[in-house]
Amino acid sequence: FDVIFCDVMMPRFSGIDLYRRLERDAPEMLDRLVFITGGAYTTEAVEFLEQIPNVRLEKPIWPQALHAAVATVLGAPGKPAE
Repeated sequence: FDVIFCDVMMPRFSGIDLYRRLERDAPEMLDRLVFITGGAYTTEAVEFLEQIPNVRLEKPIWPQALHAAVATVLGAPGKPAE
């Protein structure tokens, strides 16, 4: 996959779980992971997002932010997503 979008908070298998699994099994994919969040964090999620360099998109996601996130992950010119 060129870009992987994943919500931070999901039932049974969170975005944090996915990151840790990729870290173990496919570390070359970590920089392709873009996290999506609605802003409701657990303490664990806040600390996790502060520690990783991955692009993050806040809901609601606007088209220009989505395009910027993809450009950032693919190394193309574009404004970084906020």
